[in-house]
Amino acid sequence: MVLEVYRKIKKDKGEEKALEAYAHLDGTSVVPLDVRTAVAAADIGLKTGLGMVDSMIYAVARYYKAELITGDHHFQALERVTLI
Repeated sequence: MVLEVYRKIKKDKGEEKALEAYAHLDGTSVVPLDVRTAVAAADIGLKTGLGMVDSMIYAVARYYKAELITGDHHFQALERVTLI
């Protein structure tokens, strides 16, 4: 979620650092959030207590069978998550 990354970095480190991060993300793939993944995100949120955006991030990672690499400790107890 570009929104989540940009917002967090801008809040913590300022606009210049957020724009630098955005420049690195600019060439990445953006995947749609379809109805099935949105429902999965809602179920994940209810089960784990994750917020809406974190639930969407985790649901998309699960859909693509991807390892989620994050610095967000909200994900620490979940499968296929690497905290940095």
